[in-house]
Amino acid sequence: MHSTLTSADRPVTERDATGPIVPAAIVLMAAYAVWSAVAPPFETRWEYLVDEIAILPFRLGVAALGLWLGHDDRTEAEARSAWRWLGGAFVLSSLANVLRVTGTGGAPLDPTIAIGIALPQASLMLGGLWQLARLRKDRGRIADWLDAGVIVIAGLLLAAHYAAGGNPFDSSLYGERRWLFLLYLSADLCAVLFVATAWFRRPDGVARHALGLLTLGFAVIAIADLGYDQEIQRGTWQNGGALDASVAAGMCLLVLGMDIQRRRAPHWTEPRTAIRQGRHIVAPIAILAATIPMLQLAWSARHATGHLTFHVTGVSVLLLLVLIRQHVAREQTVQLARERMAADARFRSLVQRSSDAILQVSTDHVIQWASPSAGELAGTIPALLVGRRIGDLAHPEDRDRLSVFLANASEPFSRNAALRWRIGRPDHWHDVESVVTDLTADPGVRSLVLNTRNVTERVRLEQQLRQSQKLEAVGRLAGGIAHDFNNILAAIMSHAQLLRDGLAAEDERVADLLEIEQTAQRGAVLTRRLLSFSRPEAGELRAQQITPVIRGMEPMLRRLLVGQVELELHLVADGLWVRTAEGQIEQILMNLTINARDAMPDGGAVRISTRALTIRPGDRAESTGRGVLPGHWAELVVRDEGTGMDAATLDRLFEPFFTTKPSGLGTGLGLTTVRGIVRALGGHVFAESAPAAGTTMRVLLPLVPAETETAVAVSGSPANVVVGKPVVLVVDDELALRRAMERFLDRSGFTVLGAGSAQEALRLLDAREWRVDLVVTDMVMPRMGGREFVRLLRVRRPELPILCVSGHMEADPRDADDPSAPWAPERLLAKPFEFAEFVSRVRDTLAITPAPPL
Repeated sequence: MHSTLTSADRPVTERDATGPIVPAAIVLMAAYAVWSAVAPPFETRWEYLVDEIAILPFRLGVAALGLWLGHDDRTEAEARSAWRWLGGAFVLSSLANVLRVTGTGGAPLDPTIAIGIALPQASLMLGGLWQLARLRKDRGRIADWLDAGVIVIAGLLLAAHYAAGGNPFDSSLYGERRWLFLLYLSADLCAVLFVATAWFRRPDGVARHALGLLTLGFAVIAIADLGYDQEIQRGTWQNGGALDASVAAGMCLLVLGMDIQRRRAPHWTEPRTAIRQGRHIVAPIAILAATIPMLQLAWSARHATGHLTFHVTGVSVLLLLVLIRQHVAREQTVQLARERMAADARFRSLVQRSSDAILQVSTDHVIQWASPSAGELAGTIPALLVGRRIGDLAHPEDRDRLSVFLANASEPFSRNAALRWRIGRPDHWHDVESVVTDLTADPGVRSLVLNTRNVTERVRLEQQLRQSQKLEAVGRLAGGIAHDFNNILAAIMSHAQLLRDGLAAEDERVADLLEIEQTAQRGAVLTRRLLSFSRPEAGELRAQQITPVIRGMEPMLRRLLVGQVELELHLVADGLWVRTAEGQIEQILMNLTINARDAMPDGGAVRISTRALTIRPGDRAESTGRGVLPGHWAELVVRDEGTGMDAATLDRLFEPFFTTKPSGLGTGLGLTTVRGIVRALGGHVFAESAPAAGTTMRVLLPLVPAETETAVAVSGSPANVVVGKPVVLVVDDELALRRAMERFLDRSGFTVLGAGSAQEALRLLDAREWRVDLVVTDMVMPRMGGREFVRLLRVRRPELPILCVSGHMEADPRDADDPSAPWAPERLLAKPFEFAEFVSRVRDTLAITPAPPL
């Protein structure tokens, strides 16, 4: 198992162990160097054979390592192919070496056989090195080839002068073996060019140290071959000596480089660094070095013309490559500049069009740069923000918190922290949320960066949510006490009615009892208003016209507008059909008109208008109202000329119990009730006002077709005569109210049974074998509620008539699935009630046909 560390440090694994290859190569190299230095001149066949056999392990080592790397499945496929080709080339080189040992006894091979082996060997070697050079494809590949070419040509010029001492391409030396050596020389030069390019480029998956040793090894072999060429042409060549040692050294370098690649850890990639830094001086140094032999030949009294021509030509080629390299570098620089300009333009466009504001702030909290969105939040242009302290833009109450927030920007806990504050001008503040990034250590910034988002709308929605939660809480509280409170009021009214029925009409106590009844009734009305703003009582919805309702209320509205307040009606001819419950339009109009009257203590005009409003997709919310969906709406507007309201009052206008009227003159539930009713009908209510500019209240209700009008369902039937003395079971947990109902029913000719709970009623029914004619039940009782009790009665006696009464009953989604339920809004008798109405409903329920079972 191999353990791998980060790529920044060389991983240490068992593959990194040197193994036997490196020591063996060094020992063989040292032995061969000693042999080459001591043994020559070779005169016997055995000396030739020993010399050829001594160089063979180096060739075989390169071949073996190349083939091994070519089958390493942890290397990229293209890199494996390159190593296989390189290994194959040295297999052919080893084959030539073996043929010289076994065939010629160490003498050179026949030129035809030598060329037949050299051509495929050169092709495989150059093909493999070419693949290594092109493994990494990027924009700098041309520059890599040019830099490697300059080094190779400069090295050739230096080696030709100092190592070979002549022009390797001299046509006067062409002979039978000249073409073979030119082939080797060209292959050596191309090999050095390819592997040097790969070293510059450093392809992924190949160790750069390995490429460096390969480059050095092929360069040493190329210099040795160049020396061989010149000695053979001059007739001075013999086996052994420095050239043979150089070839062995080059082979040893190849073995060491490929062994480094072999010991590379699995999936290891060298860290990418700027490997092209400083390469701009490569070409000048190479040219200066290459001109030295040319200058020596030019100043020498005796020189070969061909040799000088060769160096002049080489230096000219170097200059040409340098010019091309400069052109490529210039094009790359221009391209990089264009890309940077495009990136800068893209960045500027993103920043300028971003809805989030960006502020660059110094450590002493002075603004150094501001985006256009920041200028919009601050109410000025961004350029005028530069140089100002950011605290000057903040709300006075937020300045200290903002200063602490910026001071802690470098702390770890502030990295993801957000600050909500206000920015703008004294007449207009924006709620914003900011995060800060400490970039003081960045040399390109050296400041704090404040990213700020406008959350004014979110804050408004959060306030609405809190308001809704507050309304919900009040609604739950009201719903919890409404039933018990109405039971108490019903008991008060019922006993007052019982007393009043027992007194003569001229008795003075009758008026007192009537006052008690009326006061209790007002308490019941207040309870219903308290409930309606958050949970409007469900009633039967039917289509009705707004205009006739307003016309019918006109006389009453004019009586309400006492003093110097006038009423103006601007109603459309179309009736504007909407779906509402009975009395809801009247309640909305009464509340809005009374508020308009109270807002004009010195007189004025209340203008009530209606119109049909069509909202289309894309209409501006400023003209239609926020949150109004496209469609057809009926608009009811009540406008006054009163004192108006400021923004703070408008924000709290629909809060329950919030009122601007003096103590005792308002409950603060009028507009809350209006909003509750309108929302229950699927509509919207908006308020527009300003100090000393009056107030406009707009109510939008969905329009419905006129043909959808339905008749109001009437509970019961015309007065029916009930024969005999029916048995009525009254079930209610409020003892005082139950006894009052029993007394009224008894006076009206009924046989009455009473039960304080559903369980007691079921026991009583079982004891009487269910011989009762009607069950009157409350809907809110402990342990078993009214719905469950009624459903149980329907299962046991489907034909038994049932009358449901309740002080308050929460809506249940399952009620929509049973429109015939006796607790439906049009059938339910609400507490408190007049006992004449109660007795009438009892008679009607006994006379009608029982409903089908649930």
